[in-house]
Amino acid sequence: MGGFLAPLTSAPDDDLVLDQFLQRLVVGCTGLKPENVRTRYVTLDDGEKATSRNPNQRENWASVGVMSMEAEGQPALVHDGAGEGTSTQIQHMRLDVLASFYGPRSSALAELLRAALYVPQNRDTLFRANMGLVDVGAGRRVPEIVNASPRRRTDIGFRLRRRVERTYAIRNVLELNGTLTGQGGSQNGVVHQQNNLKTPRG
Repeated sequence: MGGFLAPLTSAPDDDLVLDQFLQRLVVGCTGLKPENVRTRYVTLDDGEKATSRNPNQRENWASVGVMSMEAEGQPALVHDGAGEGTSTQIQHMRLDVLASFYGPRSSALAELLRAALYVPQNRDTLFRANMGLVDVGAGRRVPEIVNASPRRRTDIGFRLRRRVERTYAIRNVLELNGTLTGQGGSQNGVVHQQNNLKTPRG
């Protein structure tokens, strides 16, 4: 049977849920209040017309979010012959994350995040979410002018590698009559099957 296949498994956390995960990571690594670390991209609830105002320039706060996602090579496809059979696609993704810190201690907080991300215990949360730290970039001071007043801001980016698995209902081949062509198996890549190829039924 042909047609399209959708994954059998639920989708991995993405978009707002992923940004909220990163928000909790920054809170844990810097000690900032949860309300002072915001997701970079805000989704308004029904009835909301605007986001809350930013803290004043004497208060330390941050925003964080994924700026880009890129697949590293082609995904692997691993077949499981149990039952009718399923195949799991395994893809490694690289996430480029940007954290922006504001306030009198913006640079110090950016460097605190860098140091904390290299502490193994702090990375346990990443490992449990099938992620790992690749590296942390340079802290960059990018002051802003808000209401004719300068505001201290420091940006720091870090890269994560993420393992994403999706399972599809790719069923076992039960019977084949003809020539089986594959990669390897013989010198010219063709395996000649003289008899019908049958998969044992469980």
